[in-house]
Amino acid sequence: MIKPLYTPKREPMRIAALMSGKGTNLRKILERQLSGAPFKVVAIFTDNKESDAGKIAAEYKIPLMSNDIKEYCTKMNVERKELGARKAYDSETRKFFEKHNAEVAALCGYLSIVTGEIADNFVTVNIHPADLRKRGKNGKRQYAGMLGLASVKAAIINGDKELRSTVHLVTRQVDEGPIMMVSEPVKAKITMDERKNPELLNAAAERNMAELKEKGDWAIFPEAIEMMAMGRFAADEKGAVYLDGKPIPEGCEPG
Repeated sequence: MIKPLYTPKREPMRIAALMSGKGTNLRKILERQLSGAPFKVVAIFTDNKESDAGKIAAEYKIPLMSNDIKEYCTKMNVERKELGARKAYDSETRKFFEKHNAEVAALCGYLSIVTGEIADNFVTVNIHPADLRKRGKNGKRQYAGMLGLASVKAAIINGDKELRSTVHLVTRQVDEGPIMMVSEPVKAKITMDERKNPELLNAAAERNMAELKEKGDWAIFPEAIEMMAMGRFAADEKGAVYLDGKPIPEGCEPG
């Protein structure tokens, strides 16, 4: 049975955003909201007290919750990777989102792994700066589980000639959720000297990531969220994603 990820209502789809850094992806979503898209960011959460979440929340008058993950783990005397502790951490976030009647959780450059407290209680979407359709020799997604710069750097080292961003549903398996949309390709730009020199390689990865963010992340994340708010995305009981009633096993392209 195919069910919409979100069924449109008279009111806009209510989004809770999670971020860890500057929040540029969130800003692009908010710009789309102001342009008339049928969704509304109703809450912002950050796991990093040094992030720009406070600035964005104040600018757009959106309720904010800040719970620094490093301070939390120190206080609880647990390792950040311990999922039991992470479930308790996410439970506090979930209650904050429920207080504001959030329906969708959007990971906008969120650098912590979310547990089922988030993924099982909200339709949760993420933007990943890599082509998650690519698979390694083991058959698994080649760039799953890598943070932004690491995935771009890995793609360059692997000799990928094109870079793409991917919007996917979030499940309990990191970066393994069904693909919703894949960006248009961005040509990977690197010289032989950059490939051989570790310092130059890092700089090249940062340069390529900046272009991918602009032409990939910022282009497709707001678009995919708007399409979901319009009721165009659906999923079946096995988690396969559909667009306008048609299966898209490898996601769809923008536009």
